[in-house]
Amino acid sequence: MSHRLNHNLAKDNLHDHLDKSAALGDYSTGNGQFDLMLKELKAKKPNERSFVGIYLKEQIVKDLQEIEDIKASPEWEHERSFGASMVEGVIAWGVARRNWLGDGSKVVFTSEYDDIKRGVDMKVCLPDTDGLDDKKIFSIAVDVTVSEDEETLRKKLRSSVQRMDYGTYSRGNPGGQLTKLKYLAGSKDEQGKPKTVYDKRLNHYVLPLSGSTAENLAHFFVLDSEGNSEPSPLEISAQVQTIEVFIKQAVLQIVNVLDKYCGYGSHRLESYRRLPEIDKNDPEKIFFWAEEHFEEIKNHLQETWTRTSKRGESFTEDNSVMFISVYKNLKLIRHLSRLLKKIEKKEGAGSTENDSRHANDPRDHGAEYILHLNRRDIQDLNYELHPPKPRIV
Repeated sequence: MSHRLNHNLAKDNLHDHLDKSAALGDYSTGNGQFDLMLKELKAKKPNERSFVGIYLKEQIVKDLQEIEDIKASPEWEHERSFGASMVEGVIAWGVARRNWLGDGSKVVFTSEYDDIKRGVDMKVCLPDTDGLDDKKIFSIAVDVTVSEDEETLRKKLRSSVQRMDYGTYSRGNPGGQLTKLKYLAGSKDEQGKPKTVYDKRLNHYVLPLSGSTAENLAHFFVLDSEGNSEPSPLEISAQVQTIEVFIKQAVLQIVNVLDKYCGYGSHRLESYRRLPEIDKNDPEKIFFWAEEHFEEIKNHLQETWTRTSKRGESFTEDNSVMFISVYKNLKLIRHLSRLLKKIEKKEGAGSTENDSRHANDPRDHGAEYILHLNRRDIQDLNYELHPPKPRIV
C-alpha cells in the first residue's frame, strides 16, 4: 500500500465541502483582480438551457432539478468556498495562459451538470505533438481538488478507475466506458447555440493543488497579468507537479486496462500474461512494453468478447473503447515527458539556485499521495469497488 496521510474527519469533511463548492465553478476566488482575468475563460462555460433542441426541454429541466436536489441534500455544503474556486482558477489559468501543459493547450470549463454528476471540472485540450499537424489536438477530463486528505482522494480515484470497468459496470459515462460530457457543444449555429454535442470519450484524471499554493500563484499571475515575467520557482514546481501527476495516473490507467482486459480469464493477451510481475509493477517498463506491443493490444481490445456470467450464462461484450484509453494515455505520456525534459533542460541551464527548488518548494501532499500510488493500490481500488459478497452459511 502507498503512504497514508494522517486521517482527520473534520478536515476530511471540510475539504470534501470545498470540492463540492468548487464544482459550482461560478464562485469568486476571493481575489477580485484574478476573477476579472478568469472572466473570459468562465464566459465559455456551457449553459444547460442552451441545449434545447439537442435534448428535450423536459430532460434538461429534469437534469437541472436533479442538480438542485443534490445541492439541497444534507451532504452538500451551501457556503461558497474561495479556496476551491481559487485552485480551479489557478490550474485553468496555468494551462490556458501559462502553457503548463505545452503551447496551444486550451481549457473548457464544464457545465454544472457535468461538474456534479460526472466529476469533471474542465476539459483540457492538448497539442498532438506526435503528429505533423500543429492544429491537431486530443482532450482529457480533469477533476480538480483542493483536498490533501487520503480518503477524499481515494474516493475520486475510485471514480476514475470505475470508468474503466466492463461495459455496464462502468459508471463514468452512463451507458458506456470512459467519460462523456453531456452538456458540451460540438458544432454551433449562427446564433452560437449548440447544434451537436461533443461526444468523444475521455480519460479521467484527478488533479490536486493546495489552497495556499493556489493563492500565492494567483497573486503572482495578477502581478504578471501581461505574461511578461519568467515563471517563479513556485510556479515551476506547480507545473512540474501537475505534469508528474498526469503521467503517473496515465501509466496506472494503462496497467489497470492491461490487468483487467489482458491479464487473466478466458479472454486474455498471452504476451501480457507471460510478462514477469516485476515488470508489470515497473511504470517505465510497462510504458515501453505497451508501446512495443501497441498493435497487439489494439487488435486484442477490438475483438468481440465472449464471457461467462457467474450463473454460467454466455454473453458477448464489446470493450473496444478501452483501446482509446490506452492509445490516449500513451500519447499523453509521450507529450508530457517531452515537455518535462524541456523544463528540466531550461532549469538546468540556470543558476544553481534552481537545483534546490524541489527542496524549498516540496510537492503538495495530495500530489505526493498520487505519485506514491502503485499497481497494487489500483488493484485495491478495484477491490473496493467490487468487494466479494459475503458467503451465506
